Amino acid sequence: MRRKAWMSWLEAPAIADPVDRRNARILHVALLVLGTMPPLLWLYRTSHRAS
Repeated sequence: MRRKAWMSWLEAPAIADPVDRRNARILHVALLVLGTMPPLLWLYRTSHRAS
């Protein structure tokens, strides 16, 4: 994805308070990392365990 598409995804929440809007971006990134890392690490472990 292009950088502009990522930035529009991070700026998508329509929140009036600027502090909450900034926190929403960090929460998006944190949840994305927490949601993707365990499956990726599981795949890494299973692929190296077989060989």
